[in-house]
Amino acid sequence: MHIFLPYVLIQAPQQGITSLDIIDTAVKIGLGALISGIATLLTIRLQQNGILDQERRNRKAKIIEDVTEKIENTNKAFLEYAKMEINRIGMKKNGVEIKKGTRIVILKAKEFFFHSVSELQTSEALLVLINDKQTAKLVNEYYNKIVHIDFFLNLGAEVSFDEKIQKIQELINETILIRGKIFASLSSSFRNV
Repeated sequence: MHIFLPYVLIQAPQQGITSLDIIDTAVKIGLGALISGIATLLTIRLQQNGILDQERRNRKAKIIEDVTEKIENTNKAFLEYAKMEINRIGMKKNGVEIKKGTRIVILKAKEFFFHSVSELQTSEALLVLINDKQTAKLVNEYYNKIVHIDFFLNLGAEVSFDEKIQKIQELINETILIRGKIFASLSSSFRNV
């Protein structure tokens, strides 16, 4: 009978060991193992949650950086295109022939501008994805404003040159204000990551 008992029980005096003592010891060992297992599981879960939270914050920060870059690229493309279009309109008003090379440069600027505008729409979607609805709304407002300016740039003789330039300048100033609000909002979002 001593062959199957644990070493501790073999060495213990035979008169004090009861089946209740054996069950008590087994329960204590089992509870200790259970507590240790639960503690290990909780520790691992907390570590994983920390890692996931850090990855989520890193992803959000990357999206904010990408959106910031896209907005700035759109702004540069827009200002370059607007400048070229205003020059073209002025040349047309003064009866200066627009050379083929100049038209090609303007078309390339317009193409780059329209590509950048599509990046604004992507930026708006990314901001909604990270639940930054305030900045997404500002990006949408900025998008609508620069599309409105493009409309004015391409108006024909319905509006005089001076009226067109004045309206475009007003709209450009409004876009500059919106752009400032966007960057302030993005900066706030970045600090809160």
